[in-house]
Amino acid sequence: MQISILLAQQIAQLFLILIMGYAVVKAGLLKASDSKVLSVVMVYLVTPCVIINAFQINDTPEIRKGLLYSMAIAAAIHVVLLGISALLSRPLKLDAVEQVNVIYSNAAALVIPLVRALLGDEYVIYSCAFIIVQLILLWTHASSLLQGDRALDWKKVFSNINMIAIAAGALLYWFRVALPAPLQNTMSTMGDMIGPMGMLLAGMAIASSPLKKLVLYDIDPDRLELVDTLCGSLIAKLDPECVYFTTTDPEKAYTDIDFAFAQIRQGGMEMREKDEKISLEERLVRTANKDFVTTEVEPMWDAADVMRMGKDLFIQHGLTTNRTAMDWFQRYYPEHRVHAVNFPGDPYPIHIDATFVPLRPGLIINNPQRKLPEEQRAIFEANDWQIVDAAQPAHSEPPEFCYSSVWLSMNCLVLDPKTVIVEASEVYQQEEMDKLGMNVIPVDLRGAYAFGGGLHCSTADVYREGECLDYFPNRVADPTLVRPEMWND
Repeated sequence: MQISILLAQQIAQLFLILIMGYAVVKAGLLKASDSKVLSVVMVYLVTPCVIINAFQINDTPEIRKGLLYSMAIAAAIHVVLLGISALLSRPLKLDAVEQVNVIYSNAAALVIPLVRALLGDEYVIYSCAFIIVQLILLWTHASSLLQGDRALDWKKVFSNINMIAIAAGALLYWFRVALPAPLQNTMSTMGDMIGPMGMLLAGMAIASSPLKKLVLYDIDPDRLELVDTLCGSLIAKLDPECVYFTTTDPEKAYTDIDFAFAQIRQGGMEMREKDEKISLEERLVRTANKDFVTTEVEPMWDAADVMRMGKDLFIQHGLTTNRTAMDWFQRYYPEHRVHAVNFPGDPYPIHIDATFVPLRPGLIINNPQRKLPEEQRAIFEANDWQIVDAAQPAHSEPPEFCYSSVWLSMNCLVLDPKTVIVEASEVYQQEEMDKLGMNVIPVDLRGAYAFGGGLHCSTADVYREGECLDYFPNRVADPTLVRPEMWND
């Protein structure tokens, strides 16, 4: 949710800068032709700074692998777009300019500021991988297409400032040469201009085009009214001939338009509203009856619904994992027993690690509000496993923007049979772990709850000592087995 809000804010900022570019031209302060000056600054100063600065990052195997993946994906995307352009150019009678527009986007100006805001500067290098592939194609394929049959001037291609920037940045990265701090900071500051500069140029270009109609559409009438208050009078003053209106009707909004500037947000749609009206009591009945929104058309699972204990896979059937997925697990891992577990007390069965957490062989903590049914408890009791109710959460409400329950208190990280990491503010859970004979390491991670997970969600096992053991050798009648015929021994 927080990421959605940040993304919406960044897109809104870029859109407002675009309007500013449009406004300065319509107000007569600048001419559309004046954008050439900004284009020169963009091409010869800003973009090279972004590219070179992106390569000023510590070299690691993960970054090298990520760069290769990014470039491969970027190349594959452009191959697909080249194919689409080739297929459509003849039947749609596309000229060279239209073909170029099908293939190449303004990725740099839009993507880099979004990546910076949401993920940080260290991820910009992967965006640059896309830009590098695009720049190479722009100065070769696109240039050739726009020039007709004329041969490329390879000297101009390789002497292009952005091609030089790519080569310089790659060499600095390869030889691990770090630029002096003042120079790097200067490049970073210049690079920060790429988003605003790109949107100003776009706004100035739009202002020079005959804009006949402008529609603002939103599913929220109150929010639409606020936007209309901010934009309506400004647009009317700048371009009186432009037909401007707002609407909450999608059919009216998307009829007879040439361009749509859109952002996607969660919530507000019809099915979301219906979902929110379902009472807690009805949700619990549906959970007990295994009545979920997931279909069985194809396998679907969330990794956080799977709990492996040696030879046994306990998989939660709920809103994000279906029975078809469990059958897939059983077919592809025939040496493991796959169990379909269900917790009738959970109205939103998503992820298992705030409901059912093994601490060591023979000991599990279970959410007291989402108790494992008796017929499923028998599997553990027959093998002398202790099932202990988890301690109550220390907080009555989750933090702001967190849509998980307070039972993230259970979401701990077991390092070994004697050591567990618990969120620092969950004092009751720490006390219980201590009584159960665990060495407790408190870690402050409550700030990460807004992203929908705790310690176990934020980590991934890369190596564990030991072997795949059978922790449930004593067999009982097991209604949870996905394919009971495989385990009749």
